[in-house]
Amino acid sequence: MRRSRPILAVQAADHGTIEFKSGNYQLALAEFQQALAYHSFVSNTIRQQMMVLDNQLSSDDQPLQDFQAYTAQIIDQNNLTEPYNSYHRLISGMYLGGLAKTNLQFLPLAEDNFAQAAAMAPGKAETYMRWGEMYAKLNRYPEAEAKFNQALQLEPNHGYVNFLVSSWCVANGQVERGADLIMTALAAGYVGDIQTMQSMVGSLVLVGREDVVERFYQQIIETRSSDTETLIWSIVQLALLYKQEGKLDQAIAAAKQLYRYDISPSELQKFRTELNLEF
Repeated sequence: MRRSRPILAVQAADHGTIEFKSGNYQLALAEFQQALAYHSFVSNTIRQQMMVLDNQLSSDDQPLQDFQAYTAQIIDQNNLTEPYNSYHRLISGMYLGGLAKTNLQFLPLAEDNFAQAAAMAPGKAETYMRWGEMYAKLNRYPEAEAKFNQALQLEPNHGYVNFLVSSWCVANGQVERGADLIMTALAAGYVGDIQTMQSMVGSLVLVGREDVVERFYQQIIETRSSDTETLIWSIVQLALLYKQEGKLDQAIAAAKQLYRYDISPSELQKFRTELNLEF
């Protein structure tokens, strides 16, 4: 009978993590293989740890490719030990989809895991959203759009799904649809990340959807009172947008909110010059 040695397994996995982060992929693989050889109750966690480590890396380095190939080969053991856990299938699909960006041999395996996750939890929009993300990253836009549409059909008011799909729509020329999806996300109380939104602002303004950009900044101002830096940035952006639209009274009203915060007189004067309005 095999002896389960979880402490030794964790120690070996920790050594493997250190070696991996140092770029010693061959040694890392040997340490993780040793960790899994203990057949402990933490084996599923160790396999997931391997997935997290190498999912964002791509290289011609053969030891790294060997590490990824081995991880791809063993992750199905998590699904076998917990066969009714759709989340394992979803995570496996995301992991394999990441590997498919540099090696398409992993794509069928990713698709199979996504399909099984969808079959286990047919009402879960995230599965189709992540499936669509994979296709989008592979520039397979018709397949991506189909999966995104399935996600929205399942949860039409899901804030995160709407915002994520909106960014894809805007990037692919479907700006009006993207604008409507952002408004749905905001109505659901979801304020997406600023960097993604800023990448869409130019396209939204070009098609006359300043209302979406206004609402985005307004909602940040209303909901992120503890994040002063982001709050001040949003007030500035909103005032500048109002000025650009010719809404001078609203621009001044927005700018006056800056007096609530500890901003140096020189910074305020710099913004007055940029805005070219007295407030």
